[in-house]
Amino acid sequence: MTSVQSAPSATAPSVQPGGRVRLPLKIGIVSPYGYPHPGGVNEHVRYTYEAMRRMGHDVWIITSKYGRERESEGNVIRLGTGWAAPTNGSVGRVTLGLRFKHQAREVLEAHRFDILHFHEPFVPFLSPTVLDQSKTVNIATFHAFGGFSPSYWIGRRFAGRLPGLLHGRIAVSGAARHFINRYFPSDYEIIPNGVDLDRFTDAEPYEELRDGRTLNILFVGRLEERKGLIHLLKAYHRLRKRRVDARLL
Repeated sequence: MTSVQSAPSATAPSVQPGGRVRLPLKIGIVSPYGYPHPGGVNEHVRYTYEAMRRMGHDVWIITSKYGRERESEGNVIRLGTGWAAPTNGSVGRVTLGLRFKHQAREVLEAHRFDILHFHEPFVPFLSPTVLDQSKTVNIATFHAFGGFSPSYWIGRRFAGRLPGLLHGRIAVSGAARHFINRYFPSDYEIIPNGVDLDRFTDAEPYEELRDGRTLNILFVGRLEERKGLIHLLKAYHRLRKRRVDARLL
């Protein structure tokens, strides 16, 4: 789904900070990275979306336009268009669009979310726009870590009242908490990225990789400089020169 559609609205928010919770909840997950564009944040968004729906909640993903849209993506609301932009040693996305603020207000008025969960709420411009229009409970998760963040640097100067609109702040690691705290000092609770245990519970091992002699080294990640693959390749080369029986996967 890609357009603003009317949805059942509550007469009052179902969640208040420190108050009682009514189930099921209507939850909006905000991703500034053009869901389902491949990446760690959008994987987090997808698994959270699926887990919350299994728990009986009414969950929607708010994001920008990205490529061809498919019904299999689930309940997706798209605002603006995401454009690729280099950032923090990778390629991020900046969302732009006409009538952006008006569209965000329409979406929130139509859906009356009980909770909005923002991933990187200060990445321009989708997340800050939705946060600015929000009148409900706002939770944010911060993922980034690096030497310098243009998004955070710009956001700190133009965020204004936005940090004060957050009722809860999550960092996915101690490193991520340290990084965001340099730009937006506050209290951040560390909740690591989840793992879909069901995906691996019934996994069958590759027998050809279980000979009992060869050391298996697995690299999982995008081929970007910041992922450090070059260091693994150099280390593997040294192992091979020493005739260590190893296999790089």
